[in-house]
Amino acid sequence: MAPSSKAEAEAASSADGEVPFEVALERLEAVVQSLEGGEIELEVALARFEEGVRLVGSCTKQLETAERRIEALVEEAGGLVARPFDLAGDDGEESEDSDEEED
Repeated sequence: MAPSSKAEAEAASSADGEVPFEVALERLEAVVQSLEGGEIELEVALARFEEGVRLVGSCTKQLETAERRIEALVEEAGGLVARPFDLAGDDGEESEDSDEEED
């Protein structure tokens, strides 16, 4: 029998007690769905909201740590300058390139 998500989360937790990013994100999605349903008591809703806030903080911290690690690796790999990663810029760059190719 495959281990449950809870068992996987406990096994994958780091030494400092941090829940892995993917597990935290999955739990956060479940918390949001339960809150959006509106079918829970106020005290339960408040507890889940507090859990959601903690999960958002954990995910944010892990993403920032990952970003710093990537920047350090890029710098080490040839003295390149680290620049912020811009998801929105990806679409604009592709459309500009495709426009130039059509001319």
